[in-house]
Amino acid sequence: MLRAVITVFGLVFLVCIASSARADQRREWITAVQKPGTYANLDLIFPGYQAGIEQRTAIYGAANQLLLRASSLLPTRFHEGQLDVDLRILALTLGAGVGVHDDFRLIAFAPGQDSSRDARRRRERAEQWTHERWAYLEGRITLTLPLNQHLIFHNVNTFRREGRPARSFDWRNGMMHDGRFLRSDLQLFLRHRDWGALGPMMQIFVSTLNGQQRTQMNYGFALITRPGITARNDVFYMQVLYHLGSTLSPHDNRNSYGGLAFLGPLTFILAYRVMLDLGG
Repeated sequence: MLRAVITVFGLVFLVCIASSARADQRREWITAVQKPGTYANLDLIFPGYQAGIEQRTAIYGAANQLLLRASSLLPTRFHEGQLDVDLRILALTLGAGVGVHDDFRLIAFAPGQDSSRDARRRRERAEQWTHERWAYLEGRITLTLPLNQHLIFHNVNTFRREGRPARSFDWRNGMMHDGRFLRSDLQLFLRHRDWGALGPMMQIFVSTLNGQQRTQMNYGFALITRPGITARNDVFYMQVLYHLGSTLSPHDNRNSYGGLAFLGPLTFILAYRVMLDLGG
């Protein structure tokens, strides 16, 4: 609880003082190809922290890059350590990752049990969780298309195979599944050099539960901007997704999708990142 309070306070404080900062970098800089070199990434997220180091190497020109990254993500309920490799070729990026997930409060349900947000809240209050650890593999295909100087289409497709217990809750995605999913995030950003990039978002989440495939559609928006707290290389990101009940499978997930803090089927991400240039 204390970590969540500190994280929220820190985010609010950073955003509030952003207008007084003197920055010499465009607000929408993050939507472009990043400079080669070695960088350390320090993230304040809601609720938790993330740290990583990455090496970017230009290949056959500035628009093609090879990226090697190691990161550690520590929210309140789980920890992930991950190694990634990404190859960007113009607008297409191919990536793969391997990692270990350590779930401090794993909540799983037997077939036929109520797995709604209310049921998970009751499990939390009664401390009916387990501590589990497993490895996972991840593959990614990302397409970034500048339609003109103001519009960018961004699509990230992630396939992940985890060793998680069946019918367990995924804190990161706000979903119940058996450990295998395909997530497609489609975003259309309107960008401006003075305030950043903002646009609608749709997420397609295909997973297995009880051995059956389920497809869910979530809708919302995403915002990327530079608060300008540091002179260069800082980013604020916000993403909000809501499940309206429309699905391509017979299952209606409105009572189950989302975090425990919300009464409705809602998930969100708030993150502030500082990138430290280590040279190269």
